[in-house]
Amino acid sequence: MAIYRGLQMAWNNHTPKLKCYSDSTNAIHLINEEDIYFHKYAAIFMDIREFLNRPWEVQILHILREGNMCADHLAKKGALQNYHLMLLEDSPKTCYDFYLLMPLDLKL
Repeated sequence: MAIYRGLQMAWNNHTPKLKCYSDSTNAIHLINEEDIYFHKYAAIFMDIREFLNRPWEVQILHILREGNMCADHLAKKGALQNYHLMLLEDSPKTCYDFYLLMPLDLKL
């Protein structure tokens, strides 16, 4: 669901190029697999595929959980909130330490 919401927000904000990182090899596999029609979340995966077929450049890439610590931290923190959606303009200070630990080839 997070991948879908991220693609939706990027499309609505007219983002021309996007790299989406996920530590879920299972989700990436299901996005790319042909036969998912009987999967429990088939509708969401089909919606993700529809976003990927739009006229923009999108890559769904795997990242190790260790390289995705900030996102993992924010997801856990968000699960404790009462908000349906919270948009952050900048990375929270709690993510700075995670960024310093990130492998060099992933830093932007």
